[in-house]
Amino acid sequence: MFTTSSTVVGLRAFANNCGVPLAAQLDVQPSEDIPKVIRSPSPPRCRNCRAFWSQYCMVNLQRQMWHCACCGVGNISKSALANPDPTSYPELYNDTVEYRVLHQDGLQRPGARKHIVVAVDATMDAALLHNLQKAVLQTLESELEPDTLVSAIAFDGSVAVLDLASGRHQVPSLVLSGSTPLDQAGRDALAQQPGLVFSAEHRHCADRLAAALSSIRPFETDKPMRSRSRCLAVAVEAGLELLGKSVAGSQTLEPHAEGPHTLKHTGSQPQLAPGSRLLVFMGGPITKGPGTWPLDVVDGLEKPSKAQQKQMKEDEVHMIRLASAAGLLGVGIDVFLGAEAGVNIPLLAHLVDGSQGGQLHLQRGFGLSFGPALKACLSSCLGVRGTLDVFCSGGLRLAQCMGALDEQEKLGAPTSPPGPWLSPSACYVGNIVAGRGIVARFELTQDLPSSEPDKPSFAHLQVVLYYHDLRTSELVARVSSKRLEVVSRASQFLRSVNAPVAAIAAAKRLALDAHSSGALGGDPKKLESARLAVCAQVSLIAARLGKDVQVSSGLLGIGARKEKQWPTDLLPLAHGLYNLQRSRMLAAPLPPPHAVHPNE
Repeated sequence: MFTTSSTVVGLRAFANNCGVPLAAQLDVQPSEDIPKVIRSPSPPRCRNCRAFWSQYCMVNLQRQMWHCACCGVGNISKSALANPDPTSYPELYNDTVEYRVLHQDGLQRPGARKHIVVAVDATMDAALLHNLQKAVLQTLESELEPDTLVSAIAFDGSVAVLDLASGRHQVPSLVLSGSTPLDQAGRDALAQQPGLVFSAEHRHCADRLAAALSSIRPFETDKPMRSRSRCLAVAVEAGLELLGKSVAGSQTLEPHAEGPHTLKHTGSQPQLAPGSRLLVFMGGPITKGPGTWPLDVVDGLEKPSKAQQKQMKEDEVHMIRLASAAGLLGVGIDVFLGAEAGVNIPLLAHLVDGSQGGQLHLQRGFGLSFGPALKACLSSCLGVRGTLDVFCSGGLRLAQCMGALDEQEKLGAPTSPPGPWLSPSACYVGNIVAGRGIVARFELTQDLPSSEPDKPSFAHLQVVLYYHDLRTSELVARVSSKRLEVVSRASQFLRSVNAPVAAIAAAKRLALDAHSSGALGGDPKKLESARLAVCAQVSLIAARLGKDVQVSSGLLGIGARKEKQWPTDLLPLAHGLYNLQRSRMLAAPLPPPHAVHPNE
């Protein structure tokens, strides 16, 4: 765990409004350096605030007593502290430890298998498609387990679900219309198609999968890449239908009363193994079927008419419901963009955000970085059914949790608590995905006494992540504790700021505020407000922490002008916020095409 600073200014008014958030970033990554601890019956917990003990607690092993670092209450833990040797307690020497207990019931219920669906855009040029096919086949061969179910889909103006069991030279397929959402006839065809098998175990169909993907030929035409027909939404529907059919019990995509499809499952709960994914590889924007927007509207060159606005709203709802369907199955939708061809990023964000750990990846040309990115995507799921809990000392409170949370705007009690020792700040986390860290932001509720030469003062933070480890079938509680010195001067605080972590925390908060305000829906005015909010954050930090620099001496001392200079120690923070302001997420304005600038 990393904090934005190793100190905190004791003045509440300054600490809460200096522009650099007081936050802790929990980096969810597998690590061999974190000590693994098994405590029977349970690790020491405070009887008052429920926090775990740590190296910052006052401990008397001879009397089996310790004082909580967060609330200061004394505790007696006779069974947990029976050994008087301090070297037998890694918690007393490490900021982060993992308490592990073998999960007796098993994480994957009988019949649960991982299922990977690959959907490839068949409108790509030869070079783009060659790089894609080579990297996908190599990664699937090295990363997939033998019993993993796989399916393959190709889409352009229609959707072709490829057969993975036939021994014929020509790969047969089921062709579905891409103009309208998947209807009942299409779902029935996917369920039962004589002579065709659309999902098979990787050990039995590795050669057929390679043949199926290699059968996708380059699109030979002079038509621009972004104008070629792509029915992405229907391909995603077909992929979700295949995933639903592989779930134990009856799972199907059925028509919603208002038109677009939503997932309705009957029988048992979804039992797809964690890590199941729908991988979509595309070379341009959606130009056919649901999600088709006029390209001039996507580029911001024209304003949509009322009829177009209504259709765009229906497309957004459709994408959100598809993402919800994937979320119910426990499936992540990952979209890889191989060409920078004016893709509708906000619409695709609706599709990936609502799924279980789905992401949007920009891989220009599917080059050298594409293979490692795809490998990380397939191996990203570390655990499931997680819970995040936070403890802090007096004078601090948890203000916001940001990151890999199902409900980012709300804090509430989890639906399935791992034990009776949860605080009111606990949050439920669906899948524990490597690389998707969690940020907990704190605020001061009162002024804190500052450190003195003979009497140091500290504030304590503790973040606990509970989850079920898929690799070892263990229940894990990753406990991270930090101690921050309370200082009285801004200069002391500035020297201790961890600028990269502060940039992550500030960017997450600004992005979440933009999402809450509806700016990511594509409204130009709201997007402009979100960009101005980033500028305001930069100005606030400069005003509170910058130094006055004289830029003009005036005439005879009259008219001298001073400006705030950005602190040099925080340049990574400024760079991070600048990149956020210019990012595609906020739809940063692009330069006009060649020969249309008024000065040319």
